[in-house]
Order: sequence, then structure tokens, then C-alpha cells
Amino acid sequence: MHGCRVLIGQTDMKIAKGIRLQRGKVDNFTTHLQRLFPNARREFSHPRHNGVSRSLLYMAQNYTRPIQIRDLVSHSGMSRRGFMKAFNQHMGCTPGSFIRQARIEFAKQLLIKQDLPLKTIATAVGFRNENTFCIAFSRATGMAPKKFQRQVWLSVYNTKSS
Repeated sequence: MHGCRVLIGQTDMKIAKGIRLQRGKVDNFTTHLQRLFPNARREFSHPRHNGVSRSLLYMAQNYTRPIQIRDLVSHSGMSRRGFMKAFNQHMGCTPGSFIRQARIEFAKQLLIKQDLPLKTIATAVGFRNENTFCIAFSRATGMAPKKFQRQVWLSVYNTKSS
């Protein structure tokens, strides 16, 4: 994940000052992160920084929508500069890098498990359109989304037939 330290949580874990995760999108987000990054540190339940925790909670609740830095700053309750510094320090990357990589990982899972149109996948994981998704995916993985899907499916098929 390009140096990001993913923080994992479980349903009903306390976040920051008594904020509780809700079922639905938040649970889905953290469950996906846990599956995608099994070796990630489990500090989500005991964050070292309340502002970063509040921004992670906001990301978890809204990852299918466009997320702006100003939204994260607002939910963190910090200044922009203070938030960016704290997020980088505690997560090891920028907020944009974190959410982009999480979205790419979610997209990989959709590509592996289902044969959906790229526009549907792009929308489902929070990209504004198919083109933006394809560019981000190609930069992150070195290949186009459908090429990635084809390679994974062929490797699974070849493994089963061997």
C-alpha cells in the first residue's frame, strides 16, 4: 500500500472519544480493509490521534463518494496543516493516497469476483467516472483493469486445470 499503515477496526469498536462504528458501510469498509491487508496494524480501536480517527471514520462512511481534503479536515476538527501532518505521521501517507489505494484494492476484489462493467466498478468504489478509475488503476497496478481481471481469471483457470 505504498507505505501506508492501514488501521483496522471491527464492528462496535470505540473510535476516539466514544464514537462507535455503525453497521453497513463502516463495517463493510473495515471488513474489506482487514481482508485486503491482513498484516496491517490493529490500532483502529486505540487511535493515537483523535483527529485522524475522525477522518478515518468519515472515509469509512463515505468511501463510495468523492472525498475532498476539506471534508476530512472539517471532520478532524483540526487546521488543514495540522491534519495533513498528523495523518502523514500516523498513517505513513497522505489522505489522498490512503483512500485511493483502498479504492483500488476494493476494485481489484470486484474485478476478481464479478464481471461488471468498468463504469459500475468505478462508481461502486468511489471514482467519479470510468476514465478516472482506469487511469488510477493503471498507475497503481501497471495494467488496465480488464487486463488485470483477465490475468487473474486465467491464472485461476490454469491452476484448476493443472
